[in-house]
Amino acid sequence: MKESAYKNYAELPLFLNSKTVAKVLGVSPSSGYELMHEPGFPMLRVGSRMVVPKEQFIQWVKEHTGRTLRRIHRHPGGRGADRGPAPRP
Repeated sequence: MKESAYKNYAELPLFLNSKTVAKVLGVSPSSGYELMHEPGFPMLRVGSRMVVPKEQFIQWVKEHTGRTLRRIHRHPGGRGADRGPAPRP
């Protein structure tokens, strides 16, 4: 896992895009983008942009701390499909 580029929530902008979400969580940009499409994730559309309000992101992190998130597997046609929980190492 990558190290987060941010050291505390005060450093975050008011609205986070998928790239910032990925940096905060220490995951790849594509994982940040996929997370923004997960049901229950506090994503908001502004025109064609997808953003996450800072306070709702912080709340989401608190609610999901200690949980393993589902992986999204891509089909050759480019559509994601939930295949259940990620395998344990």
